[in-house]
Amino acid sequence: MTARLIIGGTFNPVHRGHLALAEGAAAALGVARVDFVPCHTPFHRAADDLLPFGLRCDLIGRAIAGAEGMAVNAIEADLPKPSLTWRTVAALREAEPGAGLYFALGQREFLRLHKWVNGRDIAHATHLAVAPRGDFDAETFEAALLAAWPDARPAPPPPGCPAAWEIAPGRHAILLDLPPVAISSTMIREVWRAGGDFGHLVPDAVARRMAARRVEIDPVWPPAGGSGRTGSIA
Repeated sequence: MTARLIIGGTFNPVHRGHLALAEGAAAALGVARVDFVPCHTPFHRAADDLLPFGLRCDLIGRAIAGAEGMAVNAIEADLPKPSLTWRTVAALREAEPGAGLYFALGQREFLRLHKWVNGRDIAHATHLAVAPRGDFDAETFEAALLAAWPDARPAPPPPGCPAAWEIAPGRHAILLDLPPVAISSTMIREVWRAGGDFGHLVPDAVARRMAARRVEIDPVWPPAGGSGRTGSIA
């Protein structure tokens, strides 16, 4: 069965950094299938500025349209709420028990994974693909990894990846060699509220769709000061 890379998050909204992570991680791991799995009801944050789940899925679909092997997986719509990563990973594993599963997350999130709800269960169900931050330091990272996962042992990394550790029986945390991308969904929301141009931060199809669905987005991300827009998003 084909190995699968899971890219999770709120995708509020999806941006070019998400796509760069998906493409770079899939290439490094030799994975032909990538599932973007948007969070339905976050456990860790208020939903005040969260776009509707259907709209976020729609934007992801437009971002990856034509990209071979990439798909939106809306599995969390059918899982109990709030959405919890361990439950989502367990459901994905149950749906395809024989698939090789990789879950991508950033360096900071990985080093806090053991503090998530049932976070250690995630590491027993899937390999972890870790994207470094711009301030990455190998020695500091490994020390923090071993503090969180004291039984971890170095393991042979996939070609092109700088390091890997076995952190659960048969499950590896794999450090990716990817350039940091200075884009965040928070940045895009701020530009939207200011009426600025963020077309360079999201795929063109996403910018066009957001413009077309402005009536749904403005109540969630209200323009600063309640004034009308002056900038372009296309």
